[in-house]
Amino acid sequence: MSLYEKFSTDESIEKEGVWLDYGEGEKFLIARAGGANMKFVQRLQHLTKPYNRQIQMGTFAEEQGRELAAQAFAETVVLDWDGVKNREGEVMNFSVAACKQFLIDLPEIFVDIREFASSYVNFQKEARVEEGKD
Repeated sequence: MSLYEKFSTDESIEKEGVWLDYGEGEKFLIARAGGANMKFVQRLQHLTKPYNRQIQMGTFAEEQGRELAAQAFAETVVLDWDGVKNREGEVMNFSVAACKQFLIDLPEIFVDIREFASSYVNFQKEARVEEGKD
């Protein structure tokens, strides 16, 4: 297997997303954070631009960074969800605002989604076919 075969991704999958299933009927449609999903890169750059000096100086508040990252993910990476429940166990409708708040409320799931969205392996057509997901 060549390096091209090992490391190539499917740009349409990167943009259209793949389902990340947490069981219990709760799943998220995740686009790649980067790669062919330039919307994510552009949106994150736009959101952080006013804070570039603070970021360079190391004075940018970590909490603010998490909020901006959650905003960028809610707008460009988490494309939809199905069966996701709120604290009371009620199914929530997907919206950018609800997604952003969900990612802020549950930082560990945000870490997991970021790791999934950042891994090129999840967006390779061959791997998706082998797993029976395409």
